[in-house]
Amino acid sequence: LGSTSNNIYIYGAQLEAGNFSTSYIPTYGTAAGVTRVKDAVSTTNITSLSIGNSYTLFFEIDIAVEDYNKLFYTLYNSVSGDSFTVRNYSGGVRAYNNLDSAYPVSSRTSSNGKYVMRVDGTAYSLFYLDSGVPANGNGTLTTARDFGYLNFIGSNTSWSFSQHLIFPTALTDTECNALIL
Repeated sequence: LGSTSNNIYIYGAQLEAGNFSTSYIPTYGTAAGVTRVKDAVSTTNITSLSIGNSYTLFFEIDIAVEDYNKLFYTLYNSVSGDSFTVRNYSGGVRAYNNLDSAYPVSSRTSSNGKYVMRVDGTAYSLFYLDSGVPANGNGTLTTARDFGYLNFIGSNTSWSFSQHLIFPTALTDTECNALIL
C-alpha cells in the first residue's frame, strides 16, 4: 500500500465462464464484455503430423437432442478420401465407416458429452459414459485408415465443442475410459 514499486501490469487478460478456455478475444479497449460467435474451423490438413493408422480422438460436445442423423465431423485419410463421419443421432453420436459403408458403432449417448474414438489398424471403438459407467461400441475396418484431414461441419446440426484432442497413437481401454470420466 502506498508504494509505487510493487505494481503489476497485465495486458490481454481474459476471464472465462465454464470449464474450458478459448483463444484470446481482443476487446480493443471496450469496457463491455466481448464474446465469440464461433471459431472458424474448416477442413484442416494434418498430413504433416504423420499420424498413421493408429490414433485416438477425444471430443467433448453438446449436441441438440432433436437433430437426427446430422453430420458434424468428418475424418479423411491422407489422400482426402472419407474415412469416417460422425453424426448427431437424436442427441447421441453415431460413427459411420465410409469406406466400408457400415454403422457398426450406432448411436451412443454420453451422460457427460465426452466421447473417445480410437482407431487401431483395422478396428475402431467409440467410448462414452452411459449413466456414469464407461461403455464402448466396436467396429472393424476392411482397410487400415491413416489420418490426414479433419473437417468440422456446423451448418447441418446444432452442436458446440468444448474440447477436442488428437492422440497420434491408439490409447488403451483404460486410458480411453479415463478420458471420458
